[in-house]
Amino acid sequence: MWVRFRQTKSSLQATLLAGRRVGGRVRSEQVAALGSIKLPLTIDGREGFWRELHATLGRLGNRVPADAQAKIMGGVHARVPMVTVDERREHEIGLAERERWFWSSFQEMLIEHARGKEGIAAEATASAVADRAAASDAGAWAAAAGDRLERWRRGEDAPRGQAIDGAKILRAAGLI
Repeated sequence: MWVRFRQTKSSLQATLLAGRRVGGRVRSEQVAALGSIKLPLTIDGREGFWRELHATLGRLGNRVPADAQAKIMGGVHARVPMVTVDERREHEIGLAERERWFWSSFQEMLIEHARGKEGIAAEATASAVADRAAASDAGAWAAAAGDRLERWRRGEDAPRGQAIDGAKILRAAGLI
């Protein structure tokens, strides 16, 4: 028995083959598909591949003797190395460093975002206070104009008014 590897652009496939004679010639026959792994090889990909390989060989225990299984695993290990404890630790350290960097950066971004919103809120509050003061002034001017109107209608003498440029006033208030 031996393992045949087939490589595509994106994966490596392992198949267990066995030889037998048919009509005086040796023919190879597929015993089992041992699995595939995405390329390029990664720590997680290699671990998953080896987990599946052990499960597959466990299911083939009645067809593949233990010494042949050891030979098969040695052949597979030459092409897809098992993950060592040191490799796993280095991989986890790298993952933790990237995760810490991401969350720290995300925290800083959210703090800056909150500061921006606080600035906008402060500007909006100041603008609202100014608008309320302007509204109060406009109310006083409306009351004065109403008083003048009533006095003119009653035939009394009242201060003279002036033409209003509504567009100029709206522009000054920042409304247009």
